[in-house]
Amino acid sequence: MRSWCASNVDYDAFAIEWEAAWNAHDLNRILAHYAEDVVFRS
Repeated sequence: MRSWCASNVDYDAFAIEWEAAWNAHDLNRILAHYAEDVVFRS
């Protein structure tokens, strides 16, 4: 699984991979794009 570091990001690759993970319904792959301490609120 690729590690995404904000200081060295290929934004096109990030978006393509995020969308692929989302469309695959792969939660682990989706969450790999976020920091471990991310908090979601709704």
